[in-house]
Amino acid sequence: MFACLMLEEFDLRTEALQRLAVIVRAADTACPDLAPQAAGLLAASLGLSRMHRNDLAQLDAGMHLYDAFHRWCRDAVEEGHDWPAACPA
Repeated sequence: MFACLMLEEFDLRTEALQRLAVIVRAADTACPDLAPQAAGLLAASLGLSRMHRNDLAQLDAGMHLYDAFHRWCRDAVEEGHDWPAACPA
């Protein structure tokens, strides 16, 4: 909810940010039915909190995570992993 409010407050209206806001809301409110990516964001965020005792270090690492999610929301939502595997089965 906070992410959506921030987008409105600062008049940030891109499809990618709207999509990311839903994912963040779903992860933050334990409502994974809102976005299937929420479980991954939550898992990565909890993992970062276990990796970094220092809040600033965790924030720095988390910014990379959120940047990656934003790039996915902007450029890669249609991309799948359905290409043939390079390694033998």
